[in-house]
Amino acid sequence: MNEAATQKRKAGAGDFEFAGFNPYCIEDMDYVRVEDGAFRAGGAAFRVKGANCYYLGFASDGMAGQVFQLAADLQLNTLRTCAFSSGEPDWTRLDKTIAAAEQQGLRLILPLVNYWKDILGMEAWSQRFGFAGQQPFYTEPAVRDAFRSYVTNLLSRVNTVTGRQYRDEPAVLAWELANEPRCEGADPGIVLKWAAEMSAAIKAAGAQQLVSLGDEGFFRRAGAGAHAPYNGSHGLDHEALLGIPDIDFGTCHLYPEFEPDTDPGDFGVRWIREHIEAAQRAAKPAIVEEYGIKADPATRDATFARWLAEVDASGGAGSLLWMIAGNNDDGSPSYNDGYTVYSAAEVPSVGA
Repeated sequence: MNEAATQKRKAGAGDFEFAGFNPYCIEDMDYVRVEDGAFRAGGAAFRVKGANCYYLGFASDGMAGQVFQLAADLQLNTLRTCAFSSGEPDWTRLDKTIAAAEQQGLRLILPLVNYWKDILGMEAWSQRFGFAGQQPFYTEPAVRDAFRSYVTNLLSRVNTVTGRQYRDEPAVLAWELANEPRCEGADPGIVLKWAAEMSAAIKAAGAQQLVSLGDEGFFRRAGAGAHAPYNGSHGLDHEALLGIPDIDFGTCHLYPEFEPDTDPGDFGVRWIREHIEAAQRAAKPAIVEEYGIKADPATRDATFARWLAEVDASGGAGSLLWMIAGNNDDGSPSYNDGYTVYSAAEVPSVGA
């Protein structure tokens, strides 16, 4: 990196203010790689200990600073946040988020589009070309071509703080094709084909980082009957998706609502184990990319402790809480959806 870029990074570092912030960049951060079915950074094993904050990449400086502070309080090493936004995104804010993450030794997982209608979802992409619903996002050549071009252009963006192209940012652990992609009631081959195409395009565009799908982990298994997480009705076959060569690791999301008639702790333990075992058969790491439960604080933390113990026991590559947040600029809590954590004291199991 040249001296001008280094000085620009140092100058931009002061925009975020929180305890322990180091205004100097980390010049020797290694990319996270997959070796022998596990994450490694440099010569050391890397285990994801993280949380989600969907708005981090486009938040005000004050809001972002609170999230970074809470990540430090919880001793996290990874954050997952959107690389998409409603309307015209202010990419300079994502620039600063990437730089601040590196300065703190944090990694980022960046989903590129949302399945859901909010925050520039797939349906909005379909509508631009005169189609309705999410499925045309996967199937219509014009939409696929536009999204692929959008992604490759984003990868070539030069970060105004670091001076690097996004595809060369070591703080970015992975680009994620989508947040929670589904294709309800359709042939799982639709998402499979799309994911193979888009993951290959990211690699072909020279991305130095890993690529994941970002799916919730829905299986397609014989004999599942009407059991939606297992019967393929969400249009996904998690095990087939793990077989895509350019998908580097598996993800699953964990919410008791997936199986409301089962004890949340029991369901989570089984769900975690099944996904880690599926990834191990594909010789890839697996992370529980979102997990959350709506419960009183003691029950929530006890459930988290049990789930996180299972990630360890099954040989998983880590986990990310849904979600952490601070306050809006007006002082009100950000996105209080019943899952959100605002202090490390709420979830001692996560910070342990």
